[in-house]
Amino acid sequence: MKKFRESEKMDDLLNKEIIDTFFKKSSSGVLQKKKSRKKNLLAVFAALAILVPVLIIAVICFKGILSKTPARPQTLYRPEYIMKNGKINYFKTEKIYFDGDAVEKSAILGFSAKLANRATSGNASLTMIFKKPSDLTEKFLSLSGKTANGKKNVAIILKDADNRFLEFSGIDFLPDWDLKHIYFNNAKNNFNLKMVKELKIAFGLRDTGNTPGTVIYIRDIIISSREGA
Repeated sequence: MKKFRESEKMDDLLNKEIIDTFFKKSSSGVLQKKKSRKKNLLAVFAALAILVPVLIIAVICFKGILSKTPARPQTLYRPEYIMKNGKINYFKTEKIYFDGDAVEKSAILGFSAKLANRATSGNASLTMIFKKPSDLTEKFLSLSGKTANGKKNVAIILKDADNRFLEFSGIDFLPDWDLKHIYFNNAKNNFNLKMVKELKIAFGLRDTGNTPGTVIYIRDIIISSREGA
């Protein structure tokens, strides 16, 4: 009996030691994990404490730079069509006609104006007379056109209320549709840009040097001005 009781005591002591060892290890592991989490949180808070002020300063500086950078002015244009897709604006235009060598073969088609030069007299043009004199100061003309073949030239000739002329030459077109801009800034010979009554597109031998049989198509004739001008 004594041996049996002694063995029972030994077993109890062994079990107690195993249990104590296990729980000590477990509790120490939990404490270590808690400590490491606390360290990680402290490191995160420390990093945020450094980064947040830096970000705020960067945003303030960036806004300051933007406020000092001048905004690009937006230039808006107000177009006024004399011809659009070959259709004449008769609210603006009183009369339109072909002159010289353009008379026989030229025509207003469904989508454009066909300018054909026979070169008998060397003069060929398309003339548009406005219903009332137009103010073309601070404005420009846009002309979309193409040729039937090769490079050809046109000239824009304006006539004012006092029958003075202003010519813009050297406007060339190729077989693909292109848009040309003519600026009315450099008026010469006391030409009155405030009172323009006639616009002529010249394309004959005499005015532009085009060879006989030249064919040019004009689709759009637009007078534009800056908004507020």
